[in-house]
Amino acid sequence: MSKEIQSQKQFQMLTNALNRKRKQEDEKDDNAKHIKNRSNPVLMKNILQTTASSASKIVPKINFDVDKKSVTKSINSSTRNTTLRDTRSKNSLITNRMTNSTRLLSSRKTTNSTTGTKRITKKRPAWDTKGRLQDLEMESKENKKLIEELLKNLSGKIKIQEKDNNELKQEHKKTTETNKTLTQKIEELTELIETLRERNTSLESKLKPYDELKDKNKSLEEKIKDRESSINIKNEEINKLKDIIKDQTTSITILKNEELGFKTTIEAKDLIIKTKDEEIAKMKNEMEILKEQYKSSNRKRIQEESLRRKMHNEILELKGNIRVFCRVRPVLTSESNGKPLKDVTTDIQYPDDERKIILTQQSTTALGNTIPKLYPFAFDKVFQENASQGEIFEDISQLVQSALDGYNVCIFAYGQTGSGKTYTMEGIPDDPDRIGMIPRAVKQIFLAAKELKEKGWKYEMEGQYLEIYNETVRDLLGNGDLSKKHEIKHNLHTGKTTVTDTTVIKVHTPEQVHNLLKKAQQNRAVGATLCNERSSRSHSVFIFKLSGINSITEDTCEGTLNLIDLAGSERLSQSGATGDRLKETQAINKSLSCLSDVIAALANKDPHIPYRNSKLTYLLQNSLGGNSKTLMFVNISPLINNFQETICSLRFATKVNKCQIGTAKRSFKN
Repeated sequence: MSKEIQSQKQFQMLTNALNRKRKQEDEKDDNAKHIKNRSNPVLMKNILQTTASSASKIVPKINFDVDKKSVTKSINSSTRNTTLRDTRSKNSLITNRMTNSTRLLSSRKTTNSTTGTKRITKKRPAWDTKGRLQDLEMESKENKKLIEELLKNLSGKIKIQEKDNNELKQEHKKTTETNKTLTQKIEELTELIETLRERNTSLESKLKPYDELKDKNKSLEEKIKDRESSINIKNEEINKLKDIIKDQTTSITILKNEELGFKTTIEAKDLIIKTKDEEIAKMKNEMEILKEQYKSSNRKRIQEESLRRKMHNEILELKGNIRVFCRVRPVLTSESNGKPLKDVTTDIQYPDDERKIILTQQSTTALGNTIPKLYPFAFDKVFQENASQGEIFEDISQLVQSALDGYNVCIFAYGQTGSGKTYTMEGIPDDPDRIGMIPRAVKQIFLAAKELKEKGWKYEMEGQYLEIYNETVRDLLGNGDLSKKHEIKHNLHTGKTTVTDTTVIKVHTPEQVHNLLKKAQQNRAVGATLCNERSSRSHSVFIFKLSGINSITEDTCEGTLNLIDLAGSERLSQSGATGDRLKETQAINKSLSCLSDVIAALANKDPHIPYRNSKLTYLLQNSLGGNSKTLMFVNISPLINNFQETICSLRFATKVNKCQIGTAKRSFKN
């Protein structure tokens, strides 16, 4: 590396010395040429051409490749610049001298012309030939004199130029010799440059591995620094871990001591557990025995319950009483208004036998004390708020089955408006878990009829749907013609009830009945009151007639299933009814009052029963006092605001439950 640097320094010194010497020689040549060519333009032109040709000869010799070394370029550039600069200065000097001579000649002519003008102030006439010739002779003499002076000046200048030219020739000769010497030196320097270049290339190739090693060394040094910092961090972590291990060792010693204590305790506990396991195994065996006994007793209880229900139904049929089921609807979210349920609901208790219901009202004595007042009621069945539609239908399924056996069956729902009557009877059609008693009863009848096919029974079924609105019978399956009048007729011999000019549709599937119910719901009269947003404003009656014949025994039967959803009783002060709603409320309350009168007369066994006082009681005549199995749902609200209406509904249901209408008889088809 150091040898290469020394070689480069020596080369640079030689180049600088060569440039200085060349510059001195160029300055001498310029001075000599300037002296000789001051007054001879032609000679100056020749000198310029000679200098240019000499430069063109010199330049190729020193114009070697650009990439050899910058020294050679510097020499060529210096030579060219010096030659051009001298040529420009000499041309400028010659031009100035020529201009001065021209000006001198011009000034003399001007002087002569001025003198002649002074002499010849007046132009000679054309006929004065002699005078004009004299003027020309004088002018010619002056011009001749001027030319002689100019020639004299020019001859002196030519002599000076010739002297300068000789000096320039000598200088040119010296310059040529100097150029030859410089050319030789340049060639030597070129060879030296090539040698140095080769050495430089060799040194560069040798230095490449050192550069790579230097880079690797630098990279390794950086890695070493990173490693050292990582080692320092790890050492700190190790010191921390040592402290932790020291603490943990102490903790482990403590834990070992505790472990010994726990082992002793565990051994004692294991003995206790072993004893307990033996006791548990023994108790499990006893439990299995008790489970078997419970299952056996439960099966017996279910069988006994089924037998009890059957016998109870038989007793009721023998007694001929109207059966009553009580259903309490749940509280809606919108009815609580964010208050606790105990603040908005009546205190209702349900004894264990599922046949009793007790309502409690807090009353104030004359002394200001608050005492509870109990209102107990008993019915054939009481359903609490959480009872499902399926559970309720299970208890009326035997009654529905009686229609296939040839009995007249009547099921109707009674209660104040908003107590859940329509939900009980019709339910929600699109929800299988919440469909009502009417669609469930129809579905059961079709399933039972299908099973009885194997025993030779074949049934024909037809349905009709009516409503009693403002004491007028309407056909809910008709075309909506309100001008038709429908009359209720009873056959005293057969005990059958018919309604004239109503639409009777034969059905073969439960889906057809579902479509009938849907159409009837759309045509039924409903309206909004303060008590109920969608209140039924009429009594609806679904009549489902069945006639069957047994192809094996040739037995026949004819049954009717009446499913009735009564309009709700309501107080005008609470419903806020006006206009059409007022008329509807008055008609509903009147028909329900007539129903109450009929029930009271039946309970008292009066000789005259006022069935004809309303269309509702007249339509239910055979169901209430004739050949029919009748069941009433009394629907009540749990809200404390409806307490009085709830008590009235329960008292009415108690009267209905006491009515004896006689034992129902099978109806045979003629």
